[in-house]
Amino acid sequence: MRILSIATAGALSLGLALAGSISASGQAGMPQPHRKVFGYQDAVTGEFHPLTKVSPDATIAPLTGTIQVTFTITLKTAVPTGGSVGCSTDVALTSVNATSGSATTYDETSYIPAKVTGTTATCTVSTPYSWVVSPSSATILNTLLGTYTVSILPPNTTQSIIPVANDRSSSSTFVTLAKLPATGAITKYTVNVTL
Repeated sequence: MRILSIATAGALSLGLALAGSISASGQAGMPQPHRKVFGYQDAVTGEFHPLTKVSPDATIAPLTGTIQVTFTITLKTAVPTGGSVGCSTDVALTSVNATSGSATTYDETSYIPAKVTGTTATCTVSTPYSWVVSPSSATILNTLLGTYTVSILPPNTTQSIIPVANDRSSSSTFVTLAKLPATGAITKYTVNVTL
């Protein structure tokens, strides 16, 4: 009987020792994931500056609407046979929070071929938008910039933002606003171009 009780006690002790080591290894052996911090290091001071992630305020309703630009194009340059005339607009909104130093930018591009009749071409480019942006204030600076490009395109070309060989184009700004249009507005502009 004595041998049996010593063997039982030994097995029990071994079982408790193993159970304790498994429990301890489960607590100490798990590596903790590292949190990545994005930022930049100042080359002069060597100080690390973390970047802050700015999310649009979910309580702000999106600013929606359409910017519509109507072009009247006088053609002094002949459109090549099989060529076309194209109109494109780029509308960019930048919203800067002067308190946090953060900025949000939206960029909308639209393109449409023009209707050519003799030495005149016309087109209307509509750009719908939906932007989550805080209203302008003493600390929120909003700027809307609209630019355009009108091009005579060679045959077999459907769109050209950057002029290509034998291409004739005209580009400029059609609007710069510090006050944004009202929500739901269709804001219209007219541009006269000579190519």
